[in-house]
Amino acid sequence: APAANEVIANQNSGAGSAIEPPAGATTPSRVKQRVRVGAFPHGVAGSPDGTRVYTADYGGDQVSVVNTTTNQMVDAIPVGSPPHSVAVSPDGSRVYVSVDDDSLVVIDAQRNRVVDRIDAGPTPRGIAVSSDGSLVYVANMGSEQRPESTVTVIDTARNRTVGTIAVAQRPRGLALSPDDSTLYVTGRDDGALTVVATGKRRAVAAIPVGRTPISVAVSPDGRRVYVTLDGDRLAVVDVDRNARDDTVLVGTGPSGVAISPDGSRIYTANEGEPGGRPGRTVSVVDAASLEVTDTIRVGRYPHGLVVAPDGGRVYVTDNRVSGNLAVIG
Repeated sequence: APAANEVIANQNSGAGSAIEPPAGATTPSRVKQRVRVGAFPHGVAGSPDGTRVYTADYGGDQVSVVNTTTNQMVDAIPVGSPPHSVAVSPDGSRVYVSVDDDSLVVIDAQRNRVVDRIDAGPTPRGIAVSSDGSLVYVANMGSEQRPESTVTVIDTARNRTVGTIAVAQRPRGLALSPDDSTLYVTGRDDGALTVVATGKRRAVAAIPVGRTPISVAVSPDGRRVYVTLDGDRLAVVDVDRNARDDTVLVGTGPSGVAISPDGSRIYTANEGEPGGRPGRTVSVVDAASLEVTDTIRVGRYPHGLVVAPDGGRVYVTDNRVSGNLAVIG
């Protein structure tokens, strides 16, 4: 996501950040609009300038492009296979999409057109892009029958794989530290968060965080990592100690996680129980107190979410056949 996190551009969070909210910015508190996108939208990401939001429409084999000024879908880009996660390069020129044919699709954001497909390893899921845009990391989850335990590293200058990293079993969510020196990877089957030293391209720690970790986000100051867990919990990891520091009770089945630009609020998309009752909500957690300060009712199965660069809006995918993007403002 992410997840992670699958939301990458906004997987920053935490208390103690020196980042100040933009003047006049509001705190998102209710759904103001719903935008129709493709079927079963999973991942979502925003452009750095805040003018576009991209959804990975798993049931439509496409990426939807939403104009954030009009809140309308302005394009649908076929990607040839069910997409899962989406991320945008720091300069906004490329959109990266993990798809079920074991590829990472590269989209030219100016032309809204696929320009390359890269072998991304078995069952690619979460995506993380380095702050200079030179590297993309992709989690390879595999299947229950053939689980994977790797992250694929891709050089964006050549659009080719340049390495793999061994991590916890069935990785899904990825997030980079602010200085790109550390990659955090959730392992669904191990209940662990793998800590990877990116310079060495190897795991240096595995932190037990709880049952079925899904998406992950890192605070702007790099001191905390937040992980959504199966059930109803958000784990809080202390980076200095490489240990779980706390858990927060959020909504049912938290999936995606995203953070306000000032680091003061953490948002979780509560998708619900697999094959069971829908979650329907987004939880808002205060990063200082680690308490839920608001619960926002959205669609039936909220899956991924991303925060606008000014913090004034949150965009949430509703993972069902009549897919939509909820705009919280």
